[in-house]
Amino acid sequence: MKLIKKHLDSIERNGKLVQYTEESLTFRMTPSGHKSWQFRYKSPITHKIRLLKIADYHILTITQARSICRDLLAQVAEGRDPHISKGGNIPTLNECFERWLVVSKFSRTTERTYRNIWSNHSGYVKSALYTKVDRRMIIDYARANIESHDLKRFFYTIIAGVTKWCESEYLDLDSSQFQGLLKLERKPDTKEMKYITADRLPEFISGVSKCGLDDNRKIATLLLLVWGVRIQSLLNMKWKDIDLAGGVATIFETKVNTVVRIHMTELIKGWFESMQNGRQQPDHYIFHARRNLDKPRDRQFITSVYDAINETETTPHRLRYTFSSILNTASFDPLMIETCLSHKVMSDISRIYNKADYLEQRKPLYQFMSDLVQCGGHVERVEAVSEVNNQSGAGAGGWRQRGIEV
Repeated sequence: MKLIKKHLDSIERNGKLVQYTEESLTFRMTPSGHKSWQFRYKSPITHKIRLLKIADYHILTITQARSICRDLLAQVAEGRDPHISKGGNIPTLNECFERWLVVSKFSRTTERTYRNIWSNHSGYVKSALYTKVDRRMIIDYARANIESHDLKRFFYTIIAGVTKWCESEYLDLDSSQFQGLLKLERKPDTKEMKYITADRLPEFISGVSKCGLDDNRKIATLLLLVWGVRIQSLLNMKWKDIDLAGGVATIFETKVNTVVRIHMTELIKGWFESMQNGRQQPDHYIFHARRNLDKPRDRQFITSVYDAINETETTPHRLRYTFSSILNTASFDPLMIETCLSHKVMSDISRIYNKADYLEQRKPLYQFMSDLVQCGGHVERVEAVSEVNNQSGAGAGGWRQRGIEV
């Protein structure tokens, strides 16, 4: 195709890579709209098609770019690779990694994760010229220097992305050989994570109550047990989501994009009343950062309780297992239990038509778990505690005080 300036000037960015070649001169426009002159040739050393950037499009005229291409073709005819003749300007894998990050436009969190893993675990690989990198080199390095299966997954993902970028940029690398490397690694046997069973519940509740941490952490941990909600959904609650007069709390389950209304027992109301100090605004987070009421706590806020009671074989998320197991054992309606857990229990069509949240039907479940916590986790005492609560109309007991004790 003969390159014509008027035509090249009229090409606008369309989000796609555009290339036009006239013999060995290539006009190239990236998806971001950057135009440049490239020299397209077959390397006399590697015998692969390569692209060498000559200059940005606006710097040279077509006539000047053609003249430079003729000089470069003379080098190729003499058996010299212009990339190397240019002063060994073959980028290293690390340089390609930096350019790949810029082009990919990852989120700040993803970019930070990739940078940390690359800087800490790429070793001598990052200093290698990208043309010298092959499949066996990457696999041997990863197996010798990276033990964690998860770290290998990130490392191989980075390698696959960088080499694919190199292939599109320089056309002399087969990136397909770097795809699917994780499948060659033996996945380690994962130890099944335990959860707090009914027989261990008294010890767990007692440990949480007596640990030396502040009461807000204890309350948050026990709310996970009583309500069966996800950790971040609980920590994202604001004071406007709490209706103490109506006895209803509203939680947005971010994972399933669902709003869940929860019945608050007298015990739970007492906990929230003990947390109020008169300075809260509706938009303030209940479990807020230490010096910022407009920022929620992170997961460490609750996992620190597990560290304090030396509960290393389970996680706070597993309290949802405890919630489900205890209520199913107590013969509650499985549909109501799954609704409390914000699980999908109906077909997509049924969920479109059925907008009921079954709050009234779910109240006995929350009351049972609340009574269970109040009696120290002893399931056999729940009925007695429930009867006393019904007669007195209270149920908060010593838990309504700021100091939590069973």
